[in-house]
Amino acid sequence: MDLRIGARIGRGASWRRGLRGAVGVLAPLLLLACTDDAVAPRPSAGGAISLTFDDGRRGVLAHAAPIVASLGLRANVAVMTTRYWDQQLTWDELRLLRDAGWTVVSHSMTHPDLTALTPDSARAEIRASRRTIDSLGFHAGIFVVPYLLHDAAVLREVAEAGYDFARCCAHDPAWSSDTLLDWPIARDARHRLVGVDATDYGAPSTYNFRTPEGRARLGSLLDDAMARGKYVDLFFHEITPADTADLRATLALLGPHRGRMVRYDELR
Repeated sequence: MDLRIGARIGRGASWRRGLRGAVGVLAPLLLLACTDDAVAPRPSAGGAISLTFDDGRRGVLAHAAPIVASLGLRANVAVMTTRYWDQQLTWDELRLLRDAGWTVVSHSMTHPDLTALTPDSARAEIRASRRTIDSLGFHAGIFVVPYLLHDAAVLREVAEAGYDFARCCAHDPAWSSDTLLDWPIARDARHRLVGVDATDYGAPSTYNFRTPEGRARLGSLLDDAMARGKYVDLFFHEITPADTADLRATLALLGPHRGRMVRYDELR
């Protein structure tokens, strides 16, 4: 998938001024709706769901965060620790999300294919990003593998770097709920978390949140997975103004499962 798609959306001074205004309006809403009391996780109750936005794009704050807050949900955001593209959330903007109950985690330094790097370069991407995340007061316990491209050496490096968990896999359209990990997550599975990608970057996506059919399939998967005691990390990428209605409809599917929602920092 091309994670650079959408990086140029909203570029320009007027958009930046609009975002700064949006942040001022969003702050009280986020702090009110995304407190630790917004969702009371019940780790033993028939499965768990995390809600994650990969790559740390500004559309997450401007367009996704108000919807997440209005529904009384909390989420995670996975970010690169160096400036990788123009519309990347700043540390101050990420602190706003953190203070609103979001969990900010590492997505490497520069979003490379770790399997294509030398061992030393891959180790630097994994470890330096963790040090930065930790030094800034964010959650250093989980690593989201860029592009989901991994091998045994990459996952070993993630574990040796001190991360407690890694999300390395995506739910294939042909897989059933059996593919998802059992909840609570077994110790030997902590570095191979499976996510369900609800974003379509040009390739067919069974769970594309932008289509009624994709949302229907996603709703059925979530219901089945929770009934079977599985763990689902539902993840998205950039959110644009045109996506807000579809995102709200998608996140409404989480309503019946709110008591089973956990943030990354609540994984045990």
